[in-house]
Amino acid sequence: MTDSYAKALFELASEENICDILKNELEELRDVLGENPELIRILDCPGIDIKERQNIVNDCFSVYHKYVLNLLYILTEKCAVHLFPNLADAYKKASGIEHVTAVSAVQMTEKEIRNLELVLQKKRNKKIELENEVDPSILGGIILKFPDSQIDASLKGRLEKAKYDLHKEKKYGY
Repeated sequence: MTDSYAKALFELASEENICDILKNELEELRDVLGENPELIRILDCPGIDIKERQNIVNDCFSVYHKYVLNLLYILTEKCAVHLFPNLADAYKKASGIEHVTAVSAVQMTEKEIRNLELVLQKKRNKKIELENEVDPSILGGIILKFPDSQIDASLKGRLEKAKYDLHKEKKYGY
């Protein structure tokens, strides 16, 4: 359901050249809903009259584009507002944007982030949206987390692999 709604929304946005506007609004709304799980429960509650729930949507989110607002009305009617985060992610996927998390031992600079985005865009032939997470336990290097895979080029990962290889060599004698 979320993929078809996201694709339809992206097609509408493409026709009107507002893809980035809707992407930003969907991400913002995903964050707002994530910070307010009680609101999701209210909007998804079939025991509350649909008109009342749609009035809540209108009161809280009328600043958003009419397409985003209409989408919220539909999800409210279907008691499926809890699926909104998946829908926001599916919209990014439909728009050809891939979210990648780069885990590093220290915070990457904006220039490093942009350079890595450009390299990954060429390699994966997709627009990349890169987020940097800091995890000092990896010691050095980087871990790239894609939606469908992960590349571990961290010092911690290399040390663990070396330990595994040494243990295997000792155990099997080769």
